[in-house]
Amino acid sequence: MSGRRLAAAIVLATAMAVAGPAAVAGTCDAPADDTFIAFGLPRVAAKLKAREPVAILVLGTASSLDYGTDPAGRAYPARLLTELRKLRPVPTVTVVNRSIRQETAAAMIKRFDQEIAATRPDLVIWQTGSTDAVSRVGVSEFGDALGTGIDLVHRRDVDLLFVTPQFMPQAAAVSRFGDYVDYMEQVAQSRRVPLLNRYDIMRHWSESGAIAMDPAGKPEKLKLIDTVQACVAEQLARAIAAAVSDDAPEGRDRTAAKR
Repeated sequence: MSGRRLAAAIVLATAMAVAGPAAVAGTCDAPADDTFIAFGLPRVAAKLKAREPVAILVLGTASSLDYGTDPAGRAYPARLLTELRKLRPVPTVTVVNRSIRQETAAAMIKRFDQEIAATRPDLVIWQTGSTDAVSRVGVSEFGDALGTGIDLVHRRDVDLLFVTPQFMPQAAAVSRFGDYVDYMEQVAQSRRVPLLNRYDIMRHWSESGAIAMDPAGKPEKLKLIDTVQACVAEQLARAIAAAVSDDAPEGRDRTAAKR
């Protein structure tokens, strides 16, 4: 397996998904109103209601890959099923992680068709914005890529959920991550796409002192990564559970879906 396919296919229907350090109870909490745009995931909701298997495709960058104190399956995609099962009974769920380091949103959408055809997902979790911010891609260009990606996913009758860049105090000040997060929120609202605002969640952890974001050395940094990945998995599971509930607002831009 090549380095660019570091986390190719993770089937999370066994106890293997349970492994890894858990976050301290309460550590992962964040204000839900500020961190999740809760449109529905109709395809996933229908599959869960029918007790049918659900396939999830994760398309992200470095922070969606496996790394930390134990790199074998500890990033949030590998923890997701365990967190979902804590919230509600779920059938077999398969998570395929096709994240690649240092890809802009525009580069990622070039492989959407191939990845969706290969994995046949019910839900695409799209984590993006980090590389665009670091590379100083224009915000409007970034927004165009988001819109194209939404069209590509919804045309195939597949649900989509955005995940914003992560927050780190020093990087946030230098690379204007907030501008890209704001734009993702605007696109999500206008196109009725659920969004997990990982950036604001992590900023809340940092500012509240729930999780210290300034590790002193490499061991502390690796422990921080493990904690953050566990907490993001918990927050993502909560987001999905909210998006498949009976009272979730209707999601998807139907116009785009029918094009």
